Amino acid sequence: MNKDQYNFPHKSGFVFIGLVSLNDPPRMYVDYSVLKCRRAGIKVIMVTGDQPLTAAAIAKKVNIISDDKDTIVNVDLIEKGMSSEEAFE
Repeated sequence: MNKDQYNFPHKSGFVFIGLVSLNDPPRMYVDYSVLKCRRAGIKVIMVTGDQPLTAAAIAKKVNIISDDKDTIVNVDLIEKGMSSEEAFE
């Protein structure tokens, strides 16, 4: 087996210099504000262009959703005639 067939094609002679990462945490006290809104009977929703898994992770961090099956909906799927339950799955 040729190990190079599974690797991304690259030129030789390059030197790895570093790795960059981005962390953009929610603002302070957003999680607390969301809880106060929910206690007041306000339904909190999040509209984002993030990938669904990223959006769900952020929504959990700021108390918009819990570990229960709260609603995470992919609008593209619903526009294609899929139910909210099917889109969630």
